[in-house]
Amino acid sequence: MNEKFLLYLTDDEVTLSRGHHEILYHLKGAFEDARQDLESIVLKAPKTPLRLLIDRSHQDIREEKLPPLHPWDRIRFLSHKKAEWQSQGVFFGFHFLKQDKETYFRWIHISQNDSLFTWLLWLKSLINPSGGVFFVPLEACRFLKKNLPNSNGYQMILYPISSSETRHIIFQRNRLLLSRLSEGEEGIKSSLHFLSRNYPDINENLTVKTLSDHQILLSFLATQKRPSLILRNVSSRILWLRVTAGFAQLSILFATTIMIYQGYDYKINSRTLLAEIPVLKNRVLSLKNHIGANDVASLRSALLDYQYLKSRTINPLKSFEKLASLLKEDNLRLENLSWQNRQELEIIMSFLMKNEAREMLATRFERFLDSCRNGFPKSQIYVLEGPYNSGIHEVFKNPTKTSLPLAQVRIRLP
Repeated sequence: MNEKFLLYLTDDEVTLSRGHHEILYHLKGAFEDARQDLESIVLKAPKTPLRLLIDRSHQDIREEKLPPLHPWDRIRFLSHKKAEWQSQGVFFGFHFLKQDKETYFRWIHISQNDSLFTWLLWLKSLINPSGGVFFVPLEACRFLKKNLPNSNGYQMILYPISSSETRHIIFQRNRLLLSRLSEGEEGIKSSLHFLSRNYPDINENLTVKTLSDHQILLSFLATQKRPSLILRNVSSRILWLRVTAGFAQLSILFATTIMIYQGYDYKINSRTLLAEIPVLKNRVLSLKNHIGANDVASLRSALLDYQYLKSRTINPLKSFEKLASLLKEDNLRLENLSWQNRQELEIIMSFLMKNEAREMLATRFERFLDSCRNGFPKSQIYVLEGPYNSGIHEVFKNPTKTSLPLAQVRIRLP
């Protein structure tokens, strides 16, 4: 482990140590002269990083639950948050946390009225390399994961701040629920009672880790490479430049993704066409050999003439006779008939269905379609309009002329 200065800061104490064992400075009470004394010590080793460990009673870490947001809505949400922070101070840090299929936004904001603001400016003014700013209540989550690896519910860590006060920090896995100072068990019970309103199972699923000295936790933090939440100091101009650059990167990434997709789709279609080329070549050669020296345009024109003349050779009277027998057999009243003699011969007829037997229309209509299939074999029969409106089980009960159900069928002859 590389040697570094650890500056441990609470509400009324400041302690500077080299590593976690050699205490170089300790002051309790007023901090007016503390920064000058600390600066004279750390400047003697200007290449040694200085790490700030903050353990205050003030609630520095905040979280809020977010609804499902699209990426552009998340960017807009962050821009509003950063604008709010920028108007009050320049030190802030944030990240998004996902747990139990819910998204949470965690942030730290140090305004100019906060006493910690002066400490951060002083830390920035030093020539010593920055070892990072660690908020102890938040970093305790890493300590608990290492020492309570099998705990999947709620975890609480207890460690003494002074001879009379103990800090208790409660997590729900990665979420920081509460961090408070108390002078006895009553304060802990009060905190658990407060949390049980939103987390009724906290008392049954709580795992507790008690430390005899806070130095155990500080020793662990001295070995960590990066804080869980990085504190930033960004001016408004740089902030907007970063937002613009981020938006430009997203736009470039989106355009690149579309181009890659189009290229991949073009590649797949090209491979499909290349696989069909040999088959098409063989078919062209076969057609050329079959046609020989004949003119293709003349053959096409002759084929159209042949189809036209063939359609004129069909005697419509035979078809009409079959239709008349079918209509008479099924007691149907013909309303309209259309004979279309183009490339294909089609008969479209509309008829009314008498239903004196008061049976189901679907049964009678299916029986008529079967008669058409038997009378015109190898033909294609299409139902253009059924004789019922509300359903196939409708029973016709009013056999007047104006209320007879109408049906329309198309028969395409071979």
